[in-house]
Amino acid sequence: MPTAPPSSRDSEISNFSKLSPFDGRYWGKANDFASFINFRVLVRIKLPLYLSKVPQVTEVPCFSKDGDVYLQFIFAVFSIDDTLEVNKVERVAYDDVKAVEYFLKQKFESQPEIVKVGKLSLCSTKYLATLDNSL
Repeated sequence: MPTAPPSSRDSEISNFSKLSPFDGRYWGKANDFASFINFRVLVRIKLPLYLSKVPQVTEVPCFSKDGDVYLQFIFAVFSIDDTLEVNKVERVAYDDVKAVEYFLKQKFESQPEIVKVGKLSLCSTKYLATLDNSL
């Protein structure tokens, strides 16, 4: 059965459910930031890749070619479904940075050499967020 198009009243009520001006009246200007979560994933993938190639960083061993490819693959195929998965975690954790870390921890579990590094605290969450924000 077809449904009627939303009335202007429905649109007005929908606007009341917005949490901030960024998802309400400024959405047209701020929606470019919707993909911001990709940068959080990128930083958390690139950092261990880089550190694994620095001989002085003994806590992060050099990854095998398969490990390198797997890490890069996680970011290359990061999709809207993955973003929704991160958002589900964020609704519980109330922290988008921790949500990304948890998402990646799940992805790392299938790779023994990467799961070890995923358990390390490579740097502070605040530092990582600064890197994300600068991108």
